[in-house]
Amino acid sequence: MNALMTISIGGSALLGEWEEAAVVVTLFALANHLEARSLDRARRATLDLFAASPELAVVRVGGPTGEERTVPAEEVRPGDTLIVRPGERVPVDAVIHRGTSEMNEALLTGESSPVEKKEGDPIYAGTVNGRGLLIATTAAPSPTPPTPASSGGSRRRRRRRRPCSPSWTASRPSTRLRSWAWRSSSRPSPR
Repeated sequence: MNALMTISIGGSALLGEWEEAAVVVTLFALANHLEARSLDRARRATLDLFAASPELAVVRVGGPTGEERTVPAEEVRPGDTLIVRPGERVPVDAVIHRGTSEMNEALLTGESSPVEKKEGDPIYAGTVNGRGLLIATTAAPSPTPPTPASSGGSRRRRRRRRPCSPSWTASRPSTRLRSWAWRSSSRPSPR
């Protein structure tokens, strides 16, 4: 993009069309400003998502009649039984085992109307439980964090991943998004 703009400005200058060169420079500067502004807004929205995930989770230990414990969300493991009461935020990704409710996913999707969730449906960290008590089984995270490059048309060689060990803990979307935001902010821009 920069090469095309340089050629355009240079061509305008060689032809003596200084007004054209000034317009191209102004439009290019405006486009760069809008791009930087939209990236900043996306980063801020991502940071707001990190802040919205609760730090504690209520986990049932010892089967259906076991005791409930409040533990840090980072210590929740895949397969743990998670209790989400009405009005609480979901601390980690999970799949509903028992119960139905409406989930407010506006923080993730921007959609203002709640989504009806029933047994077998996934629930995501940071979303708010509506009216029903949910008993869910924590889920393993996706093998690769979502990145803008993974949805695009570029073909990249993927790294081989090692299988998960028993000491693996359930990751919160905020952890995955933190790594994505850090990687995208530390990369040089493709200009």
